[in-house]
Parts: sequence; C-alpha cells; structure tokens
Amino acid sequence: MARIKSLYDLLLQQKTIVLGVLFLIAITAIIVLFSSSTSRATDERIVVFYDNGVEKVIVTYSENVEDALRDAGISIGEHDFIDTEIDMELIDSMTFVNIRRARMVTVIDPDSEREERVVTAKGSNSEIARAAGIRLHPEDIVERTINQDFLNQNGAFLEMRITRAKVVNLILYGQNLTMRTQASTVEEFLKEKNIELNEDDTISERLDAPIVGQMELIIWRNGLQTISVEEEIPYEIEEVEDDEKFIGFREIKNPGEVGSKTVIYEVDMLNGEELSRTRIREIIVREPVAQVEVVGTKRRTMPWSGPIERERWMREAGIPEVDWGYVGFIVQRESNWNPLAVNPSSGAYGLCQALPGNRMYEAGTDWRTNPVTQLRWCHQYAMGRYFAGSPMICNSHPLVRCVSCDGLRRGWQCAFEFWQRNHWW
Repeated sequence: MARIKSLYDLLLQQKTIVLGVLFLIAITAIIVLFSSSTSRATDERIVVFYDNGVEKVIVTYSENVEDALRDAGISIGEHDFIDTEIDMELIDSMTFVNIRRARMVTVIDPDSEREERVVTAKGSNSEIARAAGIRLHPEDIVERTINQDFLNQNGAFLEMRITRAKVVNLILYGQNLTMRTQASTVEEFLKEKNIELNEDDTISERLDAPIVGQMELIIWRNGLQTISVEEEIPYEIEEVEDDEKFIGFREIKNPGEVGSKTVIYEVDMLNGEELSRTRIREIIVREPVAQVEVVGTKRRTMPWSGPIERERWMREAGIPEVDWGYVGFIVQRESNWNPLAVNPSSGAYGLCQALPGNRMYEAGTDWRTNPVTQLRWCHQYAMGRYFAGSPMICNSHPLVRCVSCDGLRRGWQCAFEFWQRNHWW
C-alpha cells in the first residue's frame, strides 16, 4: 500500500508541474499578443489627403508618403503637384498631404496673337502663364473661364485670356520710366500711379487725353530740381586658372549678379527740355557679385619623337619640352637638322635658316657650327616675333597669310601655324 501511495504522490506532483508549465505558457502568450497589438497600434498613422480639395483619410502602417498613396489607391501623374517629397518618411501620428491635379489650360494673348496650350498643376495666373512661356505683368488683367465642352476644345479644361495693360513711356522730371496701365485717360493714369501735379508742373498731354499704347508722357518743372535714378552696376569677371583644362576652355563656375545704385542728379529743365544734369550723389543699393570663370591653361602640344641628341640640343638651348614638337616640325623643313645648311638663293643659314646668318652672333660666337647656339637664337626669335598679344604676323607681301597670336597661340605654336600657312617663318 505504501508503494501505491508513493506512486500516487509522484503522479500528483508531475500533474502539478505540467499545469504550472501550461499556465506559464498561457501567460506568456497573452503578454506577447498584448505587446504585439500595442506595438502595432503605435505603428498606425493617420494620413489626410486633399486631392484637388477632396478629403480622404486613411489609417496606414506605411513608413513613407509613396506607400501611403498606394494604400489610399491614389496615383500621381507626371504633371500633378504634391506638396511633400514622395519619399518623405511618416514620422508624426497624423500627416496632411495636398495634391493638385494637372489640367489642360489654354492661354490666349490677343496682343501677341499667341494661343498656347499647357498641361500644368500650377494655380496662380503668373505660374500658368510662365508654364506656357508667356510673361505676365502685374497690370495685366486675366479672365478665367471653364470650358463645359472641353472635349471639343482639344481637352482644354480651363481658358485663360489676357488683356494686356498699355505701355506708357513717362519722363518724370527728367527720369525715364516705363509703366503699364489699364487706365483710360491721362488723369486716371496719374491717379493710379499716385502722381500728383504741383502748380509749377507742366504736362505734355491734356488730362482727358486717352491712353494709347507706347504713349510718351512728359512731366517737367522749369528750373533746377533733383531726381533719383536707379542704375545698374556691372559685375566683374574673375578668372580661375585650371592647369588640368586645355587653353580655350572656359566655364562659368559662379554666375555674376548685377548690382544697383541710386544716383541723385540735379537737373535744369526748361519747357520739357533738359538743359543740364549734374551728379550729386550715389548710394549703393546692392553690390555686384563677381562672376567666377574657370579658364584652361594647359597647352595643346605637338608630340616629339626625335633622336636623343636633338633633345639634348633643345634642352641646352632653353626650349621648353612642350615646344619640342613645333621646333622639330619647323627645323626639319627649314634645314633637315643640318646646322651648316645654306639656302643657295637667299643665303639663309643654319638650323632655322636665319637671314642673314650672322644675326645669330648675339646668341654666341660659335653660331656657325654649334646647333645649341643656333637653337638658342631660334628660340629668342620665335618668342620675340610670335609673342602673345602681337596682333598679326604679316609683311607687305600680298600673298602672306596672316596669323593672329593671342593667349591661346604664342611662341613656337604660333610660329608653327604661320609656317603651315606660308611655308616659311
């Protein structure tokens, strides 16, 4: 009996352990499920879309706007406008997204006889006109109409018709002003522009005169008076040399900006005619910003592949290695690299065919036989005759083809171009 009781107690203990384990498993599962639902709840985001003014609200687990649009079943066209970046992350619990749909707009400008159709989501008149490549002035009047039968208007849903303001060229106390107006008469124009006439002022037109396009209107006051005029200050160009770019390369790194200044003049007027103008003072309103341009300084060279001995001659004569190809081209054709070469017709002598040959004496007393001395003189001749800035290399012979030596071609390179054109140098 004792053995049976012991076995019973053992089974009872095992059952208790099993029940305890099952209880722990159940508690753990409940905690996991609760945590998961809590975590998932915190991942929920509310996104409010205003699609052309129509509100649509969704609850989403998306992490960015693009995915939220997909969850909402909203597609964005090529010309549609959305006020956020499409890949913007959804960090806040609630996000608002505005969408403006593109539509076909016909912009009509009767004055220039232009009618442009453009697909745009822009909302303001100036933005739509700019998208159509038409400039709109503040004084212009724009009338919008909705095409009810837009299918027969090539799909143009909106029509925008421009009534241009008239241009008035106003000379106000000697100051030239270009203004635009919708006024009908000169009096209305003056009132619109807040121009009050003094009893000493004179105007070139009657106040009831009609405003016409490109009208010139002069207002003056006899005697001395001061006027202020806005004038531009041109920007300077700063060059940054780049030895990695070839000569002739030029690129704007930072665009320049024109400055402005207010200049005060004392003007003497008589019957609308300006007798004299004296600058009294000027005030800088905005400093100009210099334009920075990158210019290449790397020279294009002719390759050299001659004998080492001739390289030594040129090096000892002080000729830069970048010029060896040009030197070789000219000397080869002038003397075939013979320092004793003599032209039987002219008497020109030496490697470069100096005329007369004794001109090379200034480079050394051994000029008759020493190729280094002759090349030293040739280098001085090339750099002196074909220097940067020399306008044209010509003489009085009508058959000479001139060469202009500038910063791009100088010295031996310019001499090479001259030789190619004339077969002498």
